[in-house]
Amino acid sequence: MLTAYFDESGTHAGSPVLTVAGYVATVEQWDTFDRAWAQLLKDEQLPAMHWTDLESRKAAFEGWTKERKLAVQKRAIAIICETVERGFATGVVLADYLALIGGLPETIRENALAFAVVDNLKMATKWATLNCPDEPMNYVFESGGGYGGELSGPMSMLSKKERWEQLRMTSPKSLSFCAKKTRRPLQAADVLAYEAYKHVLNQKAGGVRRGIRLSLEALLVTEHDNHYYNGKNLRWLMEGLREEGLL
Repeated sequence: MLTAYFDESGTHAGSPVLTVAGYVATVEQWDTFDRAWAQLLKDEQLPAMHWTDLESRKAAFEGWTKERKLAVQKRAIAIICETVERGFATGVVLADYLALIGGLPETIRENALAFAVVDNLKMATKWATLNCPDEPMNYVFESGGGYGGELSGPMSMLSKKERWEQLRMTSPKSLSFCAKKTRRPLQAADVLAYEAYKHVLNQKAGGVRRGIRLSLEALLVTEHDNHYYNGKNLRWLMEGLREEGLL
């Protein structure tokens, strides 16, 4: 059995981009992750790991020194890289998405968050089919994310057996929403979603480009699949849909 955990970043008002990202691993690998992560939280007397708060040293991390922050980041990233199988991330430039996808017919059009979620599901399914063809999949999303009712389309899709079987699920209940605090693998997804978001902002969405963040570079020791959708890539996607007769 494989389980993929996903989280989002950039759904707050005014964000120019959003990302959905996460990791897949076996049940046994997630058990190993959970024990190591729980020990990290215990050692640092933390209720949970929230990467944006750690990065800014706010909330539970208020008063921390930079050295302590970096040490915990290094330990957390090592746990992730030592236990997960693969990472996935989708970044979407919101203005481009709204300009190009917003005017499509209702049968094609989805909001950008649902679009990124489905993109991650497809990447994870493709990887599992190639690498673990006999293993069914569970998908878990963070229940406190900025999803709201925006995933009604993907969720209704799973009411059809052929759809959830395509995602290697044994039933619609194989996709669920859980709290990040109680389902610790979601905190690993939070790390990647934040790092992917910062990378898209720094590298892809215009302005002054910066070098890759050291924390993201460390995460990339684990293999990842990623898709980035700006105007150019979205137009390429639409051309492909037209060739397939879907537009």
